[in-house]
Amino acid sequence: MNSYLNIRINGKNLEKKEDIENAILKFDEDLKENLDDEATIVGKSVLLYKIGKLNESLECLNQIKNIRNASIIELKAVILMGMSNYKRALDLLNEVLKLDCGNVSALYYKTECLFKLKRFKEVVDTADVALKIDKNHQSILINKFCSIKTLDEQIEKTVQTLDKIRNSAKSAKNFAFGIEFLIVDKFIKETSRRKRLD
Repeated sequence: MNSYLNIRINGKNLEKKEDIENAILKFDEDLKENLDDEATIVGKSVLLYKIGKLNESLECLNQIKNIRNASIIELKAVILMGMSNYKRALDLLNEVLKLDCGNVSALYYKTECLFKLKRFKEVVDTADVALKIDKNHQSILINKFCSIKTLDEQIEKTVQTLDKIRNSAKSAKNFAFGIEFLIVDKFIKETSRRKRLD
């Protein structure tokens, strides 16, 4: 029986780093016998992730050729998120959602990536999809709220900037005249430069 199943069947508590490292060694022994055993590779990867060895965890999953299992692709995305590679993680999460469009955990992780990438409108859109499936998902609700708040702040800053522009011109007529003056001045400078070149 491979170590991964043995650990799960025996209910071994793997909260201590020492226990996790011992379990990883057992996975390594199993992988010597069967290099391509997905369950063992995934088990080892999860344990490496749990103790913060993200690069090793990702390398472990990269041993699996042609991953078609949505859970394994999602695990890779989570590891990449831990490494702050949100763009690549987002690509993988989109792959997961092509396989299973109702995967709430993938939708949640997608909102996390989009938030980190400051793509707040997409966070709201993705959250809306997820909340149709699980209307009480707290983390998705928080991401949606924070994104809406950030979008509102951006709109408010834009409105304030427009107000400053309007207030800096004594009147709309003077403002328009100022713009026209800049355009004409640029045209004159450009024309005189061309004449010198001829």
